Amino acid sequence: MKKENFPIIASGLGLVLVMILIQSGAAGAELKAEVPVLTMLFICEFGFIISAAGTAVSANICYRQRSAYAMYFAFFACFILLVFFLMTGINLWNNYVS
Repeated sequence: MKKENFPIIASGLGLVLVMILIQSGAAGAELKAEVPVLTMLFICEFGFIISAAGTAVSANICYRQRSAYAMYFAFFACFILLVFFLMTGINLWNNYVS
């Protein structure tokens, strides 16, 4: 796999994980309990790590190649996903674990 493809793959995988979290109710006010809380926390952690790596790699590519507009899109998509996974994980931990 080429290094340039990773941010696009990371943003696509992150979107799939966001859909799983939305369907399980983790992003809403109430938890539907279709997926166990520990599994949702693992999904948030995995999505955060993948999105952070995608953000870092795309920022590096954007810094090296100023005209890589697809990488700018991948950078912002991965960054937004990173913030979503962080906030959802903190929300799950505060409301359902402790």
